[in-house]
Amino acid sequence: MSFYDLYGFHNVSLEQARLFFEKVLNINFEAHESLYQGGDYYRHGEKGGENFLLRKNIDPFDDNEPVEPNFLEYNILLYVNNTHRSLELQSMLHNLEQCRLLKSEEL
Repeated sequence: MSFYDLYGFHNVSLEQARLFFEKVLNINFEAHESLYQGGDYYRHGEKGGENFLLRKNIDPFDDNEPVEPNFLEYNILLYVNNTHRSLELQSMLHNLEQCRLLKSEEL
């Protein structure tokens, strides 16, 4: 089973979130820049396999409104795509005060 999970972080910078997730998940993000992603963002993994996208909750094409409007209080978003480790990742992150699982979808 593959899952697509969305985590939110509040009151942290993109860089602080990157350092945090790299440490807790034992991964290394690559820095990228894209207007579509709201400017600077980080990515880990390959498309088609498990991959992570860390970005600000800003939609540059909609007057900088949140890209995830149902989660206004979270300024940083972590998208976990095509993972078979959803429960494992949730257990690694569930006790963290600033981080919350916002949604999880099974494919």
